Amino acid sequence: MFSTVHGTVGAIIGKATGNIFLGFAGGFLAHFLFDAIPHGDENLIADADHITPAEIRYAGAIGIIDLLVMIFLLIVLNQFGQLPTEWAVLSGMVGGLFPDFLNGCYMILKWKIFKPISDIHFGFHKILTKRELTLKQGLIVQTITLTIILGVLITF
Repeated sequence: MFSTVHGTVGAIIGKATGNIFLGFAGGFLAHFLFDAIPHGDENLIADADHITPAEIRYAGAIGIIDLLVMIFLLIVLNQFGQLPTEWAVLSGMVGGLFPDFLNGCYMILKWKIFKPISDIHFGFHKILTKRELTLKQGLIVQTITLTIILGVLITF
């Protein structure tokens, strides 16, 4: 999933718990659960052990756009009173994004200490199905997922 989904889910968990530690832990664990949903960005990097400069640039560009969309969405939710400005909300968002940060430390910086988490991270991508979606199909799935998540937030 893109950061927009992971960060928003984590922020909502932070809001629900009202606790910075539970928000972070909940966001962190939810990251893996949501990565089990086929989402089309699994192949932005062909081989996590041998990432190319072109893949870094491509994934980086998508990542920057994704983070900007997430920030915009969270600001809008805050302005409409759906996500308060609280440490628990921020902590949940950070927890939701943290597995990708750790995975990036392994993939880009080659910090071997993070290889086990990278293996777990990629393992969750294949739990529900071995079939991979295209990026376009994945964007549709992620948009539907995010819409459902926002519906739950607004309802409760």
